[in-house]
Amino acid sequence: MGLHVVDQLTMYSAYHRHPLNKVIHIIFVPSIVFSLLTIAMCYPVDLNFDGSKISFPINPIGLAGTAILMILSVLIEPYVSVILGAEVYGMYLANKWILQTYGRDLTLKFGILLQIVSWGSQFVGHGVFEGRKPALVDNLLQVFIAPLFVLLEILFSFGYRPALHKEVNKNVENYVNTNFKNEKKAK
Repeated sequence: MGLHVVDQLTMYSAYHRHPLNKVIHIIFVPSIVFSLLTIAMCYPVDLNFDGSKISFPINPIGLAGTAILMILSVLIEPYVSVILGAEVYGMYLANKWILQTYGRDLTLKFGILLQIVSWGSQFVGHGVFEGRKPALVDNLLQVFIAPLFVLLEILFSFGYRPALHKEVNKNVENYVNTNFKNEKKAK
C-alpha cells in the first residue's frame, strides 16, 4: 500500500467506522499533535558552532515529527495539507503562549496529561466502540497521517471531494471483508 490517498484513507476508514470512535479521533488526534508540540517546546535546543549560537524553540525530535507529518500530508493530499499546516502553526503559537504564560514545569505537566488522556481516549474508542485494534498496529505510518485523515473526515462532511469520499467508502467494505475475516470468525 503506497501513499495514494485512496489506499491510505481506505485503511484509515476501515479502522474508524463507528461514529463515536470517529468523534473521539476528531477531538483527540489533534490533541495528541498539540501536546507533542507542547512537550517538544519544553525542551528547546541550543547549538554552538565556533562561538555562534543557534536556538531551536522546538526540540529537533518534535521538529522532525512535525516535518514528517507535513511531508506525508503534502504527498497524500496537497491542498488539505495547507490547512493542516496552518492548524499546526496555530498549535505552535498557542503552545508558545502557554509556555511563556505558565512556565516550563506546568506546561510540561499539561502536555503529558493531555497525551495520556488523548491516547487513552483513542484506545477506548477502538476497544469499546470499534471492537478492533488501532490502525497504527498494522501500519505505523498511520501515526503520522492520522491528523490529515481527521481533517479530511471533517472536510468530507462539508462536501469536500465527494467523488473521493464515495470511492473510499466503497473500498472500505472490501478492505474490511478481506483484512478482518479472522476477527469476524473469532466473535
